[in-house]
Amino acid sequence: MIVVVSSLRVKPGCEAEIKLLAREAVAATRQESGCLSYRFFQDAYDACEFCFVEAWRDTEALKAHRNEAHFIKWREKSAPMVAERIIKRYDAQEIDV
Repeated sequence: MIVVVSSLRVKPGCEAEIKLLAREAVAATRQESGCLSYRFFQDAYDACEFCFVEAWRDTEALKAHRNEAHFIKWREKSAPMVAERIIKRYDAQEIDV
């Protein structure tokens, strides 16, 4: 399983618009065959901070996602609103502790 955490800092005043765009992107992404989970969150203390938390079956599913029309639309439309984007990818395996 691949887990991706994508943090976004949007420009002030763009919060409502980014949530509308994200709603569309999330709904479409959840329909992809390799998507195990896809969630979008807004920070409880900073309205300009958001993150996606994603789980994918495998690397191929994640690569396919990046070529989907809704993903390309999301990136193009959100780009002018995003001040900072940090993406972390994890090859997830349960660790016994």
